Amino acid sequence: MINSSQYMKKKLIFGSYSVSSFHSKSVTFDNIIIDGCVYAVDCVIDGFGNCHITQQLIPTNQSVIRYHFRSHVFTCPWPINIENLMELGKNALEISKLNEAIQLLRFALCFRLQTLQDSDIDVATSCYWLGRAYKDKGEYDKAIKYYEKDLKISLDKLGSDHINIATSYNSLGNAYFCKEEYDKAIEYYEKDLKISLNKLGHDHIGVATSYNNLGIVYKSKGQYNKAIEYYEKSLKIRLDKLGPDHINIATLYNNLGNVYQNKGEYNKAIEYYKKSLKISLNKLGHGHICIATSYNNLGIVYENKGEYNKAIRYHEKSLKIKLDKFRNDHIDIAISYNNLACIYYNKQEYDKAMEFGKKALKLRLMKFDFNHPDIGNSYDILGDIHCKKGDKMEAKKCYENVLSIYTRKFGENNQKTQVVMSKLKNL
Repeated sequence: MINSSQYMKKKLIFGSYSVSSFHSKSVTFDNIIIDGCVYAVDCVIDGFGNCHITQQLIPTNQSVIRYHFRSHVFTCPWPINIENLMELGKNALEISKLNEAIQLLRFALCFRLQTLQDSDIDVATSCYWLGRAYKDKGEYDKAIKYYEKDLKISLDKLGSDHINIATSYNSLGNAYFCKEEYDKAIEYYEKDLKISLNKLGHDHIGVATSYNNLGIVYKSKGQYNKAIEYYEKSLKIRLDKLGPDHINIATLYNNLGNVYQNKGEYNKAIEYYKKSLKISLNKLGHGHICIATSYNNLGIVYENKGEYNKAIRYHEKSLKIKLDKFRNDHIDIAISYNNLACIYYNKQEYDKAMEFGKKALKLRLMKFDFNHPDIGNSYDILGDIHCKKGDKMEAKKCYENVLSIYTRKFGENNQKTQVVMSKLKNL
């Protein structure tokens, strides 16, 4: 049995870590939790009771695992195909299976750290992808940590003006943008742009992407004219390189629609959103997920115009496409539910708003850790609804959850955090 010393042949201690070697063709786990990895070399593993392996189980092809773990144990056959693991991790990330992606990408990084030098460029690649997974999960500080490791190795191996360094700066800009640290994001986006201009030229499509990112962050800072300036620079390059009916042109029209909406120029926003929609319908067809995004944006602008019934129609069109394309628990569906909750709230149909708000929260709690900002957003609208319905106790609970999440993610001095503090004070 694994918790017996009978078959233990060797135990090595490395600081707070240890490696134990058991020699037997048949191994039985006996109510044990192994905090680490298990390598099974040409043996049979049985067990009884509640057994678990916290990291990985790595069996050879000749091994037989007959014990069924009650909770999931990450299993990877030996010999390890690290490129296949990386692809599996990227694929999981693509379909928003974030915990699975992180588990795969972390294991790939650990393997590379054991088999390569710490400064190997493949280690940098693993750090980049792990950073991206943590960013998508909303764990921005962890994302930044891995992005910085990627950057450090890449600078050492490739030099400060390599185009891959621009990609690393762009990734850090994305993470700081998500943290709403916009000046820091601009700092990294401008570093990305400088290298891209130098290496690719002023009219390269990669430079258009850099301009677009700067447009997005300036929009978020409320500097709308500067955002439009960068969007139009990006649009000019893309029109020259891709033509007027390319799907990337639809993306730029959509971004310009967003900034005009924020400026309160709703008719101008609708003009750009409809340009975007026309290209997307022509290139992608009526059921494509990008069409759902266009309908979503038109729904938001009509809501801002106070045309709530028109807004609901567009959001329902968006939701229908998402439900057709995705499973009912896809995270994008929560966005539609949340948007519908906000519209019904503005229509003063609070029961209907509550219905959609709770659907959005339920989905987000299934997909994200509790401290994800989107969960905070869901509690925020639910707090507003409870307040309007006169249930101040429930509103208080919701706002306290929001405050906890926003404070942790954005800090006490962030505008969103301050707004929630004000709501609590005014209850």
